[in-house]
Amino acid sequence: MDDLDKYILEQVKIEVEHTRSWPTKILAFYVAINAGIVTALFTITGRSANTLHVPCFAKVLITVAILGLLVWAAVLLQKNHKTYLRHRNIQVQFQKANSEEIKKRFTVPDDWFLDNELSLSTRGWGWSFYFYIMLLVTVFGLAGVWIS
Repeated sequence: MDDLDKYILEQVKIEVEHTRSWPTKILAFYVAINAGIVTALFTITGRSANTLHVPCFAKVLITVAILGLLVWAAVLLQKNHKTYLRHRNIQVQFQKANSEEIKKRFTVPDDWFLDNELSLSTRGWGWSFYFYIMLLVTVFGLAGVWIS
C-alpha cells in the first residue's frame, strides 16, 4: 500500500466517522429547538393569574416553522446517509482490491466486499430511526403548541 492509498483511506475513515456522528447531532438540535418552543409557550400561557393567550395565527406560524424544521432536518439526514454510503464504498473498493490478502489474514463477513447501493433503503434502518424519533418529537411538539 503506497502513501496515496494510506492518505485516501485515512480521509475516508474520517468522513465515515463524521457522517456517523451527524444524525445524533441533528436529532439533538431538533429536539432542543422543539423543547424550547413548547417550553416557552407553556411559560407564556402558564397557569398563574397573569396568563397570556397565544393567538391562533401565531400557533399556525409556529406549526409551519416546526414542520419546516422537520423537512430541513430530514433532508440533512438523507444527504448525510448518501454521503456515508459513498465514502463507505471507497473503503469497499480498497477491501475488494486487497480481498485475497485480507481473507488470508482475517475472518471477515462476505458482505464486507459488497458495494452499497446509493439508496435511502440501503442500511436505511440507521437514518430512518432518527427520522422516526424526529416525527415523534414533532407530534408531541405540535400537540404542545396547540394545547398551550
